[in-house]
Amino acid sequence: MSNNSATNLSDDQFFFAYLSEYQDGSLSESDKARFDSVMGTNGNEQRLVDYGLARGQLQLEFQKVFVDDELTHQLHVLLEDDAARANHEASDIEEFARVSVAARLIRGGLIALAVIGLGIGGYYWLGPKSKPKFSALDSLVYESAVMIEDPEGRLDFPTNELDELRDYFARYPNLGFSAKPIKSPESDWQVEGAAVIDYEVQKIAVAQFGSLAQKDKLFIYQFEGRLEDFPYSQPGNYQGLLYQTYASDYFNVLVWELEDNVIGMIVGSRKAEELAQAAFKAVGL
Repeated sequence: MSNNSATNLSDDQFFFAYLSEYQDGSLSESDKARFDSVMGTNGNEQRLVDYGLARGQLQLEFQKVFVDDELTHQLHVLLEDDAARANHEASDIEEFARVSVAARLIRGGLIALAVIGLGIGGYYWLGPKSKPKFSALDSLVYESAVMIEDPEGRLDFPTNELDELRDYFARYPNLGFSAKPIKSPESDWQVEGAAVIDYEVQKIAVAQFGSLAQKDKLFIYQFEGRLEDFPYSQPGNYQGLLYQTYASDYFNVLVWELEDNVIGMIVGSRKAEELAQAAFKAVGL
């Protein structure tokens, strides 16, 4: 009841209207002040005491009222008979079971996907890394050009002695294959040094020769590989040395198998026939 409505009530009407709120202590300050002012009139103080006692007794009596199983059953029967209720309960149980099974399947599927995802992610980050493909033609033609431009910066082992060059390759740690001993390709070729190029995916041994007469360079590479790794080229044959040839803007390239899974490659500016002859004399079959 609003304060505007309370002001329109007589004192007796106000007393009975707000009796319960007064006992509960929920009246506003202004309404409580008015209630206190009418407390002593017309026996209202005794009425307040009688009301409190009566309300307490009523609450005690209500506590004795409860619905037992028999009465509960009778109330249920008023809504539906036992057979219908049993059917409903069975249907509810079946539906709950379906929902529970579906929830378990979904939860299990999500857990399985999470485990698979973690496994794939772990293998990707922690597993062995796949080796990128090594393109020998592109890479070693490039290396040859760079060694011509910067021989001191690219040759790890400068030497004019073939014995020192052969010993360098023989002693090199973890080369991955046994480099074949290299001899002089021709009398006009002078050995200038050696290097091992480490591309991480594999290592390549290279010997550099120079010709004072023609002022050109010759590079002999050895590395792991097979002829099948190279683009097809009509094979050539020099005294039993079977080779394939390729050409770039500045070099001719000759490739042959030194032994199983080991490739020999010569890169130079001379004709393919001369490179084949140099390959045969420097490394042989």
